[in-house]
Amino acid sequence: MRRRAACVWLVLAAAPAYGHRLSVDFVRRGDAITIEVFHPEDGSPAAGARVRVSAAGGLVASGDTNERGAFEFRTAEPGPFEVEAVIAGHRATCVIEAAAGPDGAVGAGSRIRGEPAPIVQVVAGLGAIFGLFGFLLALRTARAARRIAARLSRIEEERPRAS
Repeated sequence: MRRRAACVWLVLAAAPAYGHRLSVDFVRRGDAITIEVFHPEDGSPAAGARVRVSAAGGLVASGDTNERGAFEFRTAEPGPFEVEAVIAGHRATCVIEAAAGPDGAVGAGSRIRGEPAPIVQVVAGLGAIFGLFGFLLALRTARAARRIAARLSRIEEERPRAS
């Protein structure tokens, strides 16, 4: 029963975890901004990634990338825009400046890499993993200790007493 309760607790307490990075690139053509999301390891497009674009005023656009990993939205504002792209354990968050320019112009510094996980998050993640294994090991050890104590108690009861 305790094992089931611990398993249910672990499933319910699990938060989303992002294991890998994505990269984001963009091109502005007039009032259209195309965001391209891809995996930096092999350059493959992240088709079906969920993209959220927000600015100081709130959510600007959201949707999924197409089969080429592209998501397009229209706005006359120059930015900056906060972009978050998520797909199956991969995540990119960045801020882009999409200053208005001639059609097809790419803004300065447009090549934006996915935000690397800060060392604090990495250490916290490893600590959580080791903590979980330590907790499970402690439960197993406590159960074994109770079994040994019960056996010793039975042996003590069965041993003849010296008079």
